[in-house]
Amino acid sequence: MTAVFYGNFSKRRNSTKQPTGGTSKTVVLKEGTSVMKPSFLLTSPVLTWNYCSAFGNYYYIRDIVLETNDLFRVECELDVMATFKNAIGNYTTLVSRAASDQNYDVIDGIYPAKTVPDTQRVQITNPGLFTTTFSSGCIVFGTIGAHGQNYYVMTPSQFSGLCSLLFPGLQATGGGTLTLEGWLGMEVSQALVGGLNSIMESVTLLKWLPINYSAISSMLTTVSEVHIGNWTVQRSVGSVSGSISAQILGTAVTFPARADAGARGKWLYAPPFASYSLYIPPFGLIQIDGAYMFGAGRQVSIDIMADIVTGTVTLRLYYALGSSGPKMIGVYNANIAADMRAGGGVSNLGGIASGIAGAVSSIISENYAGAASSIMSAAQNAIPQASQIGGGVSGPVPDLAANWYAYATYFDPIDEDQAEFGRPLCEMKQINTLSGYVKCANASLSIPGHAEEMSEINGFLNGGFFYE
Repeated sequence: MTAVFYGNFSKRRNSTKQPTGGTSKTVVLKEGTSVMKPSFLLTSPVLTWNYCSAFGNYYYIRDIVLETNDLFRVECELDVMATFKNAIGNYTTLVSRAASDQNYDVIDGIYPAKTVPDTQRVQITNPGLFTTTFSSGCIVFGTIGAHGQNYYVMTPSQFSGLCSLLFPGLQATGGGTLTLEGWLGMEVSQALVGGLNSIMESVTLLKWLPINYSAISSMLTTVSEVHIGNWTVQRSVGSVSGSISAQILGTAVTFPARADAGARGKWLYAPPFASYSLYIPPFGLIQIDGAYMFGAGRQVSIDIMADIVTGTVTLRLYYALGSSGPKMIGVYNANIAADMRAGGGVSNLGGIASGIAGAVSSIISENYAGAASSIMSAAQNAIPQASQIGGGVSGPVPDLAANWYAYATYFDPIDEDQAEFGRPLCEMKQINTLSGYVKCANASLSIPGHAEEMSEINGFLNGGFFYE
């Protein structure tokens, strides 16, 4: 019989590589040999031979042994990977890793992360919803009376003008409008009882919101009359005729890319290799779930709602995932209102009441502008300092005008060896559509061979092999 011998043939044990060329030699099978581990007898072997083929199989040469003076024994062992290369190549199975193909969405868990992260920051220009100055904010004024419950929103300047109209025209005890002569002919205590109480007890809400009036003007209806108790004051202000809450901002932010642009896979944008946060006053620093970050193009949508009666602003964050629809990240609330009046009583007696007392004195002395000024000063002084504003406010009032920031912290995995370990694939593949390193998941290839051969092949397929 004839066998073909190959010298200095180099291949991995777990490879399907087959040799080319070779030297044909006439051989004799040694008595008692096997197909799995045959021994051939021949003369004049080449000592660099390390591989051969016979019976349509491929064999590793384990040793060349001198039998007699001119007869040598070549001991061989079956190479199942090269012998059954065609069957392996035509096999379709679940491939967990491959060097020539990958699924960029699958996290590669074989590489640990380095300890030093790369933190990147993107500055987002503050959209100007909030203000840090009293004069730029909004006064929310709630009343009850003959015209039911009403909510008015005005600038502090408009509120000052309203006050200048309200307090010179107080209601007398017996009804009607109190004139200046009437004021001068009454004791202050009687005026307070008959006039101030009638108006002040009809005021159910008095808040200052650090929101620019222009940000909420779209949810208001301009009216020319303000109704307080049984009184009507001619004044052009904003009125809440529909919902007390509305969206005041809809925008999006794109987080910075990795320095390596995620060349090894999208999974580098997912935890634990990445973490994300947003700094948005007055909601503070918010941690973002990064599970959907890459699928959303590293973009997070931002909606802010404002409830002008309670002073609560609500932040909604979500991923826009195309045809899959929005994926909610979280809902965050912050109360940014400064209460100046609640129900039928003044909430800051030491501040506002003393200002009102000064206002009455100004009215009696015909200093109507001074009366409005005193009330406004009392209201402004009643606004708590930053740390006192309740709800979700996490920083000082000046932070409301600060820039917003998007932070991305990336951890780099250690260097990879793609040729030797491949990358995650996790897809059904026909093996011969791949090349190089391949690792299957629970492969069970059926071949026209012995049980020992099938067991060895499947061990290589599931442990990782090289298709070449």
